[in-house]
Amino acid sequence: MTIAGFGRKKYAMTRPHLIAKLILATIGIHFLLHAMSNIISIAAALNPRYASETISPKIFFVILKLLFAFAVSLILLFRSDWLVQIIAGPDTDQCEKVSNQWITAGFRIITCFCGLLIIYHRMELLLYYAHAISTVVPENQSSQYLTKILAGIFVEIIEWIIAIYLIFGAPHYTAWQVRTITDKQPKRSNGVDKYEQK
Repeated sequence: MTIAGFGRKKYAMTRPHLIAKLILATIGIHFLLHAMSNIISIAAALNPRYASETISPKIFFVILKLLFAFAVSLILLFRSDWLVQIIAGPDTDQCEKVSNQWITAGFRIITCFCGLLIIYHRMELLLYYAHAISTVVPENQSSQYLTKILAGIFVEIIEWIIAIYLIFGAPHYTAWQVRTITDKQPKRSNGVDKYEQK
């Protein structure tokens, strides 16, 4: 099997394929959040007032990590079919195709789980930023300190929005996955699914 075409090949969504796709989507969400967390460090380091002091080879490494994490998250969330086929193997006539209800339920479960996990880990940071806003900023680092806090608050708001969206089952993403998976199902010449529902 080749990975050319980035998973455009039609294949039946069997249970092993669905499990692999759900796990990859979960990892993709993790990489997306990891990329967003690097934005705080980059914003603080690129503060014009402290640019000469803070910009170093380390910041370029952080930017590289950010781009890598975003790329991995996009592949795992939206273009993972080729990986799914490598992990789960090719489908066969003996494989039972999962229904759209299984696909919908699977994505709702993993997105809800990820959303709850995000909120659990972000609650402490929310308290930190709430305390930072009410704290007097040290005079010798006011500009850099405020840049880091404001960038952190911005990322925190975005992550809470993502978390709430995920807790509700990521309806648009789940519907897109169901539609995309259905379109990729193999068809007979008469237009009927190659794998009959059982």
